Amino acid sequence: MIEKLKSIHLIWLYLLLAIPATGQQIFSKELIGERSREQLTAEFSFPAFNGIKLYKINYLTEGIDELPDTASGLFVLPSEGSVKGIIGYQHGTTDGPMDVPSRLTGGSSLPMVYGGQGFAVSAADYLGLGDSRGFHPYVHAATEARAGIDMLLASIQAGGDEDIFFNNIFIAGYSQGGHAAMAMAQAIQERVTDDLWVTAAAPMSGPYDLSGVMTDLVLNDSSYSFVAYMVYLLLGYQEAEGDIYDELEEIIRPQFIDDVILFQDGAIGLFDLNDRLIEQLILDFGSSIPKLLFTEDFVDEIATDTSHVIRQMLRENDTYRFVPDFPMRLYYCSSDEQVPFMNSLVAEESMNKNGAVDVQAFNLSSAATHAQCAIPAFLSSAAFFASIVLTDTKDFLAKEMQIEIVPNPNQGIFRIKSSAPDSPATYQIIDALGQSVVVLRSKTNALIDLSGLSPGMYHCIMQWDGDQLQGTFIIQ
Repeated sequence: MIEKLKSIHLIWLYLLLAIPATGQQIFSKELIGERSREQLTAEFSFPAFNGIKLYKINYLTEGIDELPDTASGLFVLPSEGSVKGIIGYQHGTTDGPMDVPSRLTGGSSLPMVYGGQGFAVSAADYLGLGDSRGFHPYVHAATEARAGIDMLLASIQAGGDEDIFFNNIFIAGYSQGGHAAMAMAQAIQERVTDDLWVTAAAPMSGPYDLSGVMTDLVLNDSSYSFVAYMVYLLLGYQEAEGDIYDELEEIIRPQFIDDVILFQDGAIGLFDLNDRLIEQLILDFGSSIPKLLFTEDFVDEIATDTSHVIRQMLRENDTYRFVPDFPMRLYYCSSDEQVPFMNSLVAEESMNKNGAVDVQAFNLSSAATHAQCAIPAFLSSAAFFASIVLTDTKDFLAKEMQIEIVPNPNQGIFRIKSSAPDSPATYQIIDALGQSVVVLRSKTNALIDLSGLSPGMYHCIMQWDGDQLQGTFIIQ
């Protein structure tokens, strides 16, 4: 029986190697939903340019065990109008294997909103999630990139089936997806074939510096409310790489073992695990300090031995150690309680020091939490991508060109320039937390006085005669 399974695996491996990199990736494409422009606007409280179609795609990739695997993901396609390009979107941490984009649950909202802005979106579920087998290797750069790239290839093929072809390939992701987006962008840049490229990338609030910023977070004596992330990482790296432990008892204190095993076996989700671990930490130690989850010997080894296998794995999975040859924006919020903002600053400094030509990090809010930062990050990334869209269709440019706000930054008084005709328009101003703070009527290309607003980043949506334009500005 074992020999038979080996033969089957070898056959599949041969088929995988025989498949051209640019095609034959899709096993199935299933229409799983549609949203009109009006439905998207109502569902997400953010104006959409167009409706979308939602497809679940099953595609061929290399699994965690380096054997062929069938993975899944969500493909979002605008249902009318011009398509600005395709975004390879990498989703954030989800609760479990079925909390994924292809099930229209975890990680599906932003792809739908991007779709409403005229972008096609390829959103992989990741290995070990959705239809892929095994345990998910959490924040593991190589597998994140592999799943994302093969899903992108499958999505490009799916677009071709609809006679839609993409001039622009953008990469984006939030939280874990920020880490995965960085890994995917690097892997595409270093790809030996020229079937993919990166027009621009926008990793958002990601743990890019696992070996530095994130390791310091684990080893210090500060409390942290998301301790299950550290357990998830160790379980995932053991799945992908091995060599960390023979038995869980070697690294995790006894009182936490049962709950960790329940999570590993899929009996409870990640968020339930986190609640249980926090409750037990506070009961036993009076505080949710992450390192108290682990045995003293394990913590001491990591703290004192820079060559420890975990330290090596974390360095290998840092995703900022390359020099992008494309524009990149790193969006973050300095009050992020889950992913320290220093991850973005370390990445920006390293990339620019080593010769990157257009990498910039932006603090979108000094007050927003990790969850609250997602909306302004999305707004900023969508505006960034739209600003560099390449197209030969003049009518599309005339309709979709973003507004120009001058000066920017400003003191709250600015002029809005656009391609819109000189006619009455409605201006909606959205703050960094995604809240509508001002709605006013004025002429297009008008001088606006918002000097009463607090300093910060804002998004402006201008609507007239059924059309709309948008842009982002900063009040100092």
